[in-house]
Amino acid sequence: MAITHQADIARYGGVVVDGRRIVGFKEKGRSGPGWINAGSYLINRRLQWPEGLPKKFSFEVDMLAPEIDRIASAAFAVDGVFLDIGVPEDLDRAQTVLAGFER
Repeated sequence: MAITHQADIARYGGVVVDGRRIVGFKEKGRSGPGWINAGSYLINRRLQWPEGLPKKFSFEVDMLAPEIDRIASAAFAVDGVFLDIGVPEDLDRAQTVLAGFER
């Protein structure tokens, strides 16, 4: 999982890291600096998915959090521009920011 450090994790929730391993998650609403899930994953094709996942589910909440010990997720710290597109206003902002990058 790619993680990035933010000055305030309140909006995103946090990722608890021990060395290079993801060991837990912090709920949204807790303020202060910390690591957050940057939303990029490298997943082994042979990963065993838990039984009973609904057709639509949250990868972090329904898969990663309950399976954290079994999966042994690695943390990859990344720097650079972090763009959250979880709400319409941020999706609009991301389009503007990305349009400013030249190829």
